[in-house]
Amino acid sequence: VFCFPPEELPSGDDLKFSFQNLEELLDPKLLIGYAFKLCKHGGQAWCESVFSLWTSALLSLSSNQVNAVENILGHTLLNRCFVLLQGLDEAEDLMRAADPEFANRIQWADWYEDFYDKHWPGETIQDFLHKTFASMTIELVRRKADPHRVEESFRHMNKHRVKSDLWKLVQGHPYGCSRLRNDGALRFGLGADLLMALIDKGLPRCCWAGHWGPFNDNLLQHIMAPLAAVPGDWEPEDGAKAELCIFLAERFSLEELCHQATDGQIAFSHAEEFCAAWAAD
Repeated sequence: VFCFPPEELPSGDDLKFSFQNLEELLDPKLLIGYAFKLCKHGGQAWCESVFSLWTSALLSLSSNQVNAVENILGHTLLNRCFVLLQGLDEAEDLMRAADPEFANRIQWADWYEDFYDKHWPGETIQDFLHKTFASMTIELVRRKADPHRVEESFRHMNKHRVKSDLWKLVQGHPYGCSRLRNDGALRFGLGADLLMALIDKGLPRCCWAGHWGPFNDNLLQHIMAPLAAVPGDWEPEDGAKAELCIFLAERFSLEELCHQATDGQIAFSHAEEFCAAWAAD
């Protein structure tokens, strides 16, 4: 499919998805750029129909294909999925790069005559890509990932780098010394759903337990501190993060639950602060 310009693709039931290699099938620059072109030439509904075929193609892969070792580090298809999810953080830049007319456009215009839907496919298409890429990865982990292979593929990676990447997908990373501004998380709580699926499939404990980062906090604190600071900012997607907090608390030791970050706070303190603020409202 991705070999054809969007305007040359057949419509409806005539469209068949095929691919020659998995590397192209999970390349963030290729996929996000192509999604943008589909929106431009056929609208977001057309883009969604094409990517539903992409999802079906990946979920139809055999367990052997999903768990096949690709290099001496033990990487599998799952590692490619993570590169794809990290690429979502650059989605806006990749869409602009895919538009040859971007430099000449009036920024933040309400009307784009050369787009099928007459508007720039910004937040709406990014929402769709987050749901599509992350949901596909979660289902792939749940249905096809082999626990032994998951453990081995992550065990040989730098644990601090893995921690940084996984925690960012769940909650984002803070800017400077403030925990209140975070960036890079998967939307709709999908990062939390993904991490729970991975832990259930053998993700090494060093990737999700322990403490790390500029605040020397653990993942419970990393999630709860921003919510406790501004409890009124609770969003529906935070329900998945709340579920992850319970999931982690059941698996943490007492020492981990009582770990103090650089601000002297423990996870229980953030939970108490959040509940007190809600009770006051």
